[in-house]
Amino acid sequence: MSKVGLRNLHYAKLISDTSAGVSYDAPVALPNVISIDRKVAATSDTLYADNGPAEINEALGAITLTINRIELSLAEQAVLLGHTIEGGVMVSNIDDIAPYIALMFEGTKTNGTKRYKKILKGKAMVPDESYKTKGEKPEPQTDTIVINCVRRDYDSNWEKTADEEHPDYVASIGANWYTAVESTGDAVVPTVACVPADAAVDVAANASVVLTFSEAMTASSLVVGESFILQKADGTQVVGAGTWNTGHTVYTFVPTAALSAAASYDVIVTKAVKDLANNSLAAVNVFNFTVAA
Repeated sequence: MSKVGLRNLHYAKLISDTSAGVSYDAPVALPNVISIDRKVAATSDTLYADNGPAEINEALGAITLTINRIELSLAEQAVLLGHTIEGGVMVSNIDDIAPYIALMFEGTKTNGTKRYKKILKGKAMVPDESYKTKGEKPEPQTDTIVINCVRRDYDSNWEKTADEEHPDYVASIGANWYTAVESTGDAVVPTVACVPADAAVDVAANASVVLTFSEAMTASSLVVGESFILQKADGTQVVGAGTWNTGHTVYTFVPTAALSAAASYDVIVTKAVKDLANNSLAAVNVFNFTVAA
């Protein structure tokens, strides 16, 4: 799907990046962005064996972000380039050191969905400037700044991407995209409840199984027949299909055929089912119910 829009450019100064952890200042908006061009240079080398190509070795090269905006204010330039402002005048010194920053923005695709980007560590270069005398027809000159990007020391990550069309996407991802570069650590273990409830009797033969989780879950981690199983007491698995609600907190499984009268069934949810922070259920959850005679 092609992209037709760009908005919400933000930056956040990198405070610390070590093997022990990473931290950033709060994101700050950079409005009036016109375009962003990201280029990644990759190198590859082919190893030959037995008179033919046998292996390809690849390495990530330079990562460059070129940002075009209507104007970079002096205050923005001072922050991004490490300059100082004295009495309303920006002073650029040969020894100024630009800080490392993260950049965040979003693009809109032709079908109206969005793709979100975070470039995790980069440093702005002193921009070129162009001025032109005013003629009969105005020719506005915009500002362009180049960000040279590298991987983080903490985890070697250099970019994060979210897409509304991905099956694991939930609205809270986009809503919180500009709150912080890194979300606060989530170590809370999710829980699950089931309908029919454990030990339920006289359950209707056409009943669905509804799992309600305590928080948004990674939809793709629930796989029918693997991390989620509905089976008879003799181990025969029930065939069916399931759907998530929009918040990925409720999963509804509908059997293809009616359940057997007076039969006992087990609902099994394994620890492979995880939340958005990759936290697993604390244990395998098993719920048993009996269908009405």
